[in-house]
Amino acid sequence: MNAETTVSVIRASIGFADPIGLSIPLLVHEAVARMECGAAGAKESDFHIRNVVPGRDFTVEGVYTEPERFVVRLASLGAVW
Repeated sequence: MNAETTVSVIRASIGFADPIGLSIPLLVHEAVARMECGAAGAKESDFHIRNVVPGRDFTVEGVYTEPERFVVRLASLGAVW
């Protein structure tokens, strides 16, 4: 999927997407599926949503465990990327 298509599907700039309200199946890393509370992009550049909970705020359609196939970044409060 190219950047233009990605932005169209996720309705946000790359890096600021969130899983809430997406109409596509979500495949997430096992660490995301186990999160009690996390953060996600807010569909607006330079903004994020806190206290995002898998299962409450978005539906997980599948879980993967193979880290070499995907890049997952877990952010902590105050982290700068």
